[in-house]
Amino acid sequence: MKIFKIFDDEKEIYSGNLRVNTVYFKGKIYGELKTKSKDVVSFTIKVSNGKDPETGEWRKFTFANCTAFGRNAQILA
Repeated sequence: MKIFKIFDDEKEIYSGNLRVNTVYFKGKIYGELKTKSKDVVSFTIKVSNGKDPETGEWRKFTFANCTAFGRNAQILA
């Protein structure tokens, strides 16, 4: 683990780990990409919830609203 230090006016205000929540969705981009700027793109992913084992019918999809930043946004755009 890396330790990050944040300074304000040359005074250390934080030292420790910076945590980021990472979530992986496997699905298809649903609808249109919304380019907010060169480095920000919003989009929706349509995620399958599979079939119900008892009925064999497809379950309703889950829609996840996402935003990509920086290089990831540029690649998507």
